[in-house]
Amino acid sequence: MVLLPRLTQGEIGDKLGLPRLKISRLLEKGRQQGIIKVQINSRFTGCLELEQALQQRFNLRHIRILPELEQHEINERLGIGSAQMLMSLLQPNQLLAIGFGETIMQTIKYSNDFITHNGIRLITLSGGVGPYMKGIGQLDGSCSISMIPAPLRASSIEAAKLFKKEACVRDIMLAACSADVAIVGIGATRQCGQATLLRTGYITE
Repeated sequence: MVLLPRLTQGEIGDKLGLPRLKISRLLEKGRQQGIIKVQINSRFTGCLELEQALQQRFNLRHIRILPELEQHEINERLGIGSAQMLMSLLQPNQLLAIGFGETIMQTIKYSNDFITHNGIRLITLSGGVGPYMKGIGQLDGSCSISMIPAPLRASSIEAAKLFKKEACVRDIMLAACSADVAIVGIGATRQCGQATLLRTGYITE
């Protein structure tokens, strides 16, 4: 902490002949009594205020709002932010269900070390192997990953029904329902043409 006129707690202690811990306690007491006020001047404070408003309005347990920065890829920034929240929610050896999408894969990418060192088990919420490789392909080989043994998109409704009847598919889908935490994306909200499913050719406009 730096205090006006640009003195640290240690420097204040030296001037007053008091230990740094004593200065810290006095400052905390002053804050509690309203003598000292801490104010953060940042262009991102609006995000904190909006978080609080949304959390109260919709009774949310957790919320993070990221400021818009044009010089960074939005999916990567969302992935970093969601990875930070994910690591605060998951406990060692828990089961994490993951949806499909660019942002989700970025989340897994930036949670890589945490997932590996905490024995987090992964299970997919949709079919396909290739679509998930960008994220799970970077995980340690010892990580437990269960994937639905079916394509992301079936060629017809009838084919989809047949896949769902397979015991190996049903077992994974049922197991995913018991996941401790699940993460899914909501898709591109502004530019429909940027949706991952559309860009990768799984669907057309």
